[in-house]
Amino acid sequence: MAIDHVVKQGEGIESIAFANGWFPDALWNHPSNEELAKKRATGHVLLPGDVVHVPDLRPKSIEVPTGGRHRFQRKGVPSQFKMKLLVDNASVAGIPYKLVIDDGRLTLQGTTGGGGEVEAWIPPDAKKAVITTELHTIETSLAYLDPVDSPTGLVDRLRNLEYLDDVAEGEIDPDDLADAVAAFQDEHGLPPTGKADPDTRQALMTAHGS
Repeated sequence: MAIDHVVKQGEGIESIAFANGWFPDALWNHPSNEELAKKRATGHVLLPGDVVHVPDLRPKSIEVPTGGRHRFQRKGVPSQFKMKLLVDNASVAGIPYKLVIDDGRLTLQGTTGGGGEVEAWIPPDAKKAVITTELHTIETSLAYLDPVDSPTGLVDRLRNLEYLDDVAEGEIDPDDLADAVAAFQDEHGLPPTGKADPDTRQALMTAHGS
């Protein structure tokens, strides 16, 4: 049955599609979600309260001869986890790491890339990741980042990129926010106006990685 799914914190198009038997791209690009796709830069970063229309699935039938055994494989679409590890703004390359998803639901080990990258395929509905190295223990909630054009999305990206103090929780002083935006703009070749215009928001998404 077709539904209108109201997005909750921690959900993105991948987890919504996974829960309803759709491929993420097929659901996001469905004509019924055209207006939402125009509003949001990507289905992977949605705002709580957004509405994703989930149409009925179309049943698929396959003819096979009787009297035999037949194997059918359900296709899965994992999500890609990406994080860059830094120490004093320098990438940490070539160190072993352990990545634990959802308190042990999935455990992976590897070595950071040349830019300090940790990349892995994880379940689309994963909620939490913990990365452990000899230098770090980092716990992060997955899909909890709001769109960059929302106040919370702007603040969280600036905080994650260390332009705002980590302890600056709750309502941010407008002057502090303007100073943070101006500092980001100055370091990324933009006029330091302190106002988050579309060019600044796009550069912030690029620098943050989402």
